[in-house]
Amino acid sequence: MIGNRSTCRLIFITLVTTVVANVHHGSNQKVKFTPGRFDSTLDLPERPTSVPGTAFNMDSYHLKEEATSLGLYTRGGFLSNKQKNEYISVAIFMLLDVAFRRTFKHFSIAFPSMLGGCCLIFVALVGLDSVGLSSLAESISTVLTPGSNWLAKWLPVFFVPGLAMLPLAPSVGNFKEVIKALSVVVLGWLFTLTTVAYTALGVSSLLGKESTSSFPIVPAGGGSKSANPYTAKVLKNILTGVAVFLPISIGVTRTGSNFAIPVETALMCLTTFGAFVFGARLPAAFKAIVHPLVTSTFFTMLMTKFIGILTDKSFKTALGAYKAGTISLMHSGAGDLILWMLGPAVVSLCIPMYSRRILMKENFLVIAISTIVSAVGALFGTAFYVKFMKIACDVVRRSVLSRNVTTALGIAITSMLEGNIAIASVAIVLTGIIGGTFSRKVLDKYGITDPIIRGLSVGSSSQGLGVASMVGEKDAFPFAAVNMVLNAFFATTLVSIPSIRDTLLKIALD
Repeated sequence: MIGNRSTCRLIFITLVTTVVANVHHGSNQKVKFTPGRFDSTLDLPERPTSVPGTAFNMDSYHLKEEATSLGLYTRGGFLSNKQKNEYISVAIFMLLDVAFRRTFKHFSIAFPSMLGGCCLIFVALVGLDSVGLSSLAESISTVLTPGSNWLAKWLPVFFVPGLAMLPLAPSVGNFKEVIKALSVVVLGWLFTLTTVAYTALGVSSLLGKESTSSFPIVPAGGGSKSANPYTAKVLKNILTGVAVFLPISIGVTRTGSNFAIPVETALMCLTTFGAFVFGARLPAAFKAIVHPLVTSTFFTMLMTKFIGILTDKSFKTALGAYKAGTISLMHSGAGDLILWMLGPAVVSLCIPMYSRRILMKENFLVIAISTIVSAVGALFGTAFYVKFMKIACDVVRRSVLSRNVTTALGIAITSMLEGNIAIASVAIVLTGIIGGTFSRKVLDKYGITDPIIRGLSVGSSSQGLGVASMVGEKDAFPFAAVNMVLNAFFATTLVSIPSIRDTLLKIALD
């Protein structure tokens, strides 16, 4: 059973989720996820048919008509079946994440519960399908699909807190040392991306597999206007919320109200999501250089600075309140809640993985070899590079070795290597931003169009943000998700072996 504290936590997070989902319903986005092989899709198609020059569209009309007949229509809006399915599905993933966290903690399982939960649900669905209960597996997948789509859409936002806290990260040294550390991130990402891509391409060729194209592929850095799921109405509604909560937050903070923290948390949640939507709606040419995540982080920090000025707090104090490091109804910051949602989001990756289970089975050898190359190559390649660059601080050398491993396991690896978790988190987040922004462009430039190869290379080199950037490529996205999980799992397993860990550190530190 979930205790009172956890219940309050879930209620509060659900309220924040509902706010974002409510403003999201103004979007004309359609997302479909039908389990299967080639017919299973994660589509972000064109907007519904509309009357030129008006705000009228047929889908909205019929949904409103249906909602009215069901008594769901209210002044100013309505709740569609699609929204209800999203709310229910997201809530299920949140509860599953809590259950996995508690179970893993109860049995003292060191492996991150979010990744473990993703794998367990995937294995369970495949198991049901393999024993003749495919209809049950399909039914479960159908129920969970709306939430998986919603969480995939907002996945990049869940990484904002990690980037926003960069000003509080420890120094890595002088300017020269900073450049060296950045070179590890940039060149390391490119090394993993290309080695995995060409390894997968080579293995596929040896096995006689034909290269295919992922269609439709949303152009790197943006996509067409019609493909943008973040509409002007979504942005307007979120910014309206910011305008309402800002003066309230300043007022209750200055008067010392007990509700100062929850109100500021709501304000900063809206700011973070609103800034991301704003960044996602900028021209494709701009997004090709500046990821919406960076835009969101910039405005989040700007709002934090603004609040600090109006409430007589230093920037670092205000930023510390954004991510207080606790999950509590009255004390959590916006960053805590947003980062918490990363758990359900990672668990939900089991659905796109399940939707491509047949392709994954057919390409098992390609996936396995790519995983080995990405994990071994990244760990030992980075160790040789930090030694070659003669990075002055041993702690920095230890901390950047997990640069391409998703945060949860990257922190575990850093702890085993006795590195600095804050520095490791910075390296991981920056790798994700660079990969999420440029990976697809690099693959496009080198003519790598096979969805399996694209997904494997991006997932292994750029973690969660890279996976999020592949949502528009319906065939590549599941492979990005599965290789992110497998790469993290295998890298952690390697480092947990004393002889391999000692060899890795010997290379990096000598």
